[in-house]
Amino acid sequence: MRADDSGMATATQQGRVRPRDVLLVGAFVVGWSVGRAVSDGPAAAEAATPAERAPAPAAVPAPVDPSQRRERRLGKPTRIALTGVAASIALVAAVLALRPDDARAPLVAPAVAAREHALAARQTETTRLKLLRRLELAGIAGRRVGPPPEAEVTPAVPPPPVVKPDERAVALATYVQALGTDTILRGLDASKSQLEQQVLNDSRVQIYPAGRGDVTSGRVDVRVLAMIEYLAEANGEVSVSCLISGHSLYVAGRPGVVSAHVYGRAVDISAVGNVPILGHQGPGTVTERTIQQILALPSTVEPKQVISLMTLGGPSFALADHYNHIHIGY
Repeated sequence: MRADDSGMATATQQGRVRPRDVLLVGAFVVGWSVGRAVSDGPAAAEAATPAERAPAPAAVPAPVDPSQRRERRLGKPTRIALTGVAASIALVAAVLALRPDDARAPLVAPAVAAREHALAARQTETTRLKLLRRLELAGIAGRRVGPPPEAEVTPAVPPPPVVKPDERAVALATYVQALGTDTILRGLDASKSQLEQQVLNDSRVQIYPAGRGDVTSGRVDVRVLAMIEYLAEANGEVSVSCLISGHSLYVAGRPGVVSAHVYGRAVDISAVGNVPILGHQGPGTVTERTIQQILALPSTVEPKQVISLMTLGGPSFALADHYNHIHIGY
């Protein structure tokens, strides 16, 4: 590549032409042209033929030394050229002084300017989107304008119905409380044999064969017998699935803890009112109704354990393995 080609390539790569350089080059060219024109004038006059020259009627001037004439001819054009260059430089300086911003501004091609403008616009949009994303994550962009929307109302689960005792039940509870727990228990113990026969002969009470033997042997607590008769009276039917026989010595999952069934102080109820406990536990079921009936009893005869899949307060609580019966223990 030639020197002038490399210079052009460098200028093209830089892509910037300063007006200052253009004005300086222009001033130089103008000054040089003026000086050349002035210097060529006398030479052209000497080259003209005698016929083209106008006759001079005036007196012929004194001869001049050729060397002096040449010095004068070469000195004057040079001075004129230098004067033109100086004037051009002064003009450029004045223009640059009046408009310094234009002198410093690059000359950019329209295509390059368009690309730079598009790039700046994309960068601005990217920055704006990032800012919006941060605001959205901070919860600012997602705020609603205006009143808040109406909250969805989730229907509340109604609380389990509370069995309110009637006047007779209140009177009975007051009477039992007045007599005291010992008096009630002594009275029940005194009539235990009669209560055993009542349970065995009551058609509303269903007991498995081994359990009937437990009642006959007199090993069942009198409070358990009274509870069986109470549930039969309240619901019309009650089924007993476990008394003493058939139950393990220890409580399931609690090694070393002897079950109340072993002492005859517990009963498992598998059905009430001809409705099985299995598959009927929860709000509004026979299990809930039966537990509420037990909890309505006076505290002197209330059991210590009422276990099913439901917890309704007092001595009632839930255990997963009591899905098919209600455990009532003293």
